[in-house]
Amino acid sequence: MAMCRRQRGDSGTSSAAVLNQPVVNGDKVSTGPGGRAEVQLDFANILRLGSNAQVNLATFTKKYIQVQVGQGLVNYSVFGESETEPEIDTPNVAFASSAPGWRVIALKCDRMATASSLCARASAACYSARHCQH
Repeated sequence: MAMCRRQRGDSGTSSAAVLNQPVVNGDKVSTGPGGRAEVQLDFANILRLGSNAQVNLATFTKKYIQVQVGQGLVNYSVFGESETEPEIDTPNVAFASSAPGWRVIALKCDRMATASSLCARASAACYSARHCQH
């Protein structure tokens, strides 16, 4: 059975994620083998996780969302007119943009701390110590 878990940022307790469960600053969401999750952060910002993915909602405010990807395949999309500035971080690369309609279609981060972006909208900035493929 596919599993999706949430670890609370305020108390550190971990439990199976449930439908429409609110997330807060510092929460961690993970999926197991064959698992998937969709986290609607607000009306315009959507985070999707594939199998064996781990993310940390490091900063989650009305103006700024910072998602740290530990491993796995994630899809981050911004629909419509969002006031929020998203940033998606991996161990060696970060994507950020304030442009409407911005999206990182897929970002895969593996256990060896490598990240590869399959497609990012041109208005997104990529920050890396080495290089960025997008």
